[in-house]
Amino acid sequence: MNNPETQELVYSKAVAEFITVANDFCIFVEKADHYTKEDIISYFLKVNPLLYIKAALLPEIERNDFEISERYVTEEQYVLIFSAIKEKIGEDDFFYYNPETGEKTEVIKQASLII
Repeated sequence: MNNPETQELVYSKAVAEFITVANDFCIFVEKADHYTKEDIISYFLKVNPLLYIKAALLPEIERNDFEISERYVTEEQYVLIFSAIKEKIGEDDFFYYNPETGEKTEVIKQASLII
């Protein structure tokens, strides 16, 4: 990270915007038990595409030390957040998608929002 070009990329507008959206997402998810099912689904519908776009716009950087940026969530933290969201969303925890398999048949699959 001592490379000035890398530092310039790390502090770029694209990185700052991604971190802002990702931080907002994390704060929301950690407090999901305080929101209604409608609020959670509405938020996910808006922020998930935004996170994808912001991540796609991140600059490529060469990493030398992979351990420096590693952060972990404990299993207990994960289970608490997962359970809170699962409890709120309940039977509405699904969406449909078309896995682009290259086959000519259109197979629509169902998946979980939070798994």
